[in-house]
Amino acid sequence: MKSHEIEPLTLWHAIIVIKSNSNCARTKQPLSLDDYLSLPISFGLTKTQRKLCYDLFLKYEEWRHNGHYWDEMERVLYVLTHGPTVFRDDKFIPWAARVNKFGEMDLLDDEGTPLYPFFYDVVCADEAQDF
Repeated sequence: MKSHEIEPLTLWHAIIVIKSNSNCARTKQPLSLDDYLSLPISFGLTKTQRKLCYDLFLKYEEWRHNGHYWDEMERVLYVLTHGPTVFRDDKFIPWAARVNKFGEMDLLDDEGTPLYPFFYDVVCADEAQDF
């Protein structure tokens, strides 16, 4: 069983591949399981590890969807699909509504303008890009 285990960072890289492969720009959606499993060996992982990563990716997507979270990969696919209307769409909760729902008043000024240049509900970071 140990040979099929993966590290958390490896899983995150697998999710990045599933959601950000060059085919995703064409299809405007994450890779299917078959497409992910058929990637060249240069993408790493055994078939069993890739299947495990894909199963965990599906769990991650379910968690993200149920919590109304999004990640940068989702944002890119959304912009590719719908154009640059990201902040005007109901899919991404506006900050004023978020503040009212979650009570994070310290994030906005008196007029409801964000005090910081960028806001994220959940940031799923790829630490490897920092190296």
